[in-house]
Order: sequence, then structure tokens, then C-alpha cells
Amino acid sequence: MKRLIALWVVALAICGCISTPDRPRPLAIAILEYERSPESPGVELLPHDYGVLIKGLPEEKPEFFVYDRPHHKIVCPSDFQAFLCELENIPSGSRVDWVNTCTVPLNYGMPETESTQLERVPTKKRLHRGGYIICTCESKELRLLKVAR
Repeated sequence: MKRLIALWVVALAICGCISTPDRPRPLAIAILEYERSPESPGVELLPHDYGVLIKGLPEEKPEFFVYDRPHHKIVCPSDFQAFLCELENIPSGSRVDWVNTCTVPLNYGMPETESTQLERVPTKKRLHRGGYIICTCESKELRLLKVAR
């Protein structure tokens, strides 16, 4: 019986020594700031580890945003091909939020060939594509953040 108790105590000690503490979750990453009135500024936080947003289509030259919460960074590729390359850097199997506004989807107004290329990425990388909708309708000022805070 003493051996069994001694063995149990040793096993507990070993388990205690090799157990690892829970790693802290990466910091939330803010993707935009808005102001509906001077009294109600707001910040939208990306809910998952990765996200993508395209701004400006179809009226303006598009701006591309790739959000990477594990590395706490925002990448703003200069063109569509660079944007696709950044999406390729997201680990396979990750959840990626396609950030849409309440009125239009991410690729609204994008040329069909580019839209098709974009739609292929989640399948190719086995990404779990989630929808994340932000409402900017009543915003007087909207600032998309280009540097993680």
C-alpha cells in the first residue's frame, strides 16, 4: 500500500512539473473606428483570428485588408495579386471572417475574374469562411485601421 501511495505521489509531482499553463489568447485586433455622434464613438474588433476586407469597390480603387490576430498585425496589400498572396499565408484550416457591411458583400463590384479567384481561396486552403457584418449606415466618420493596436 505504501508503494502505491508513493507511486501516486510521484505521478502527481511529475504531472505537475510537465503540465503547461494555459497560453493567453492573442489580443483582440481593432479593424475600424467610427463615430455616429460625438457621444458615441465605437470600435469594431475582429471576432476570430483572421479576417479580410475590401474597401472602395466599385466606385474607387480598392483597398485590401488582411487581419492577423495571432501575430497582431494588419496587412494592406497594394493590389489584388498581393492580396491573394497574403491570403495564401493564412494557415490551412483557419477560420477567416469575410468582413461585409450590412448592405454589400465583400466582393461587391469586383470584376468577375477576380471574384472567382477570391472565391477559390477558401476551398484551396480549407479555410472556414465566416461572415462578419458591420453596420456603418449611421456613421459620420469611419476610419479603417491599417496598424494593429
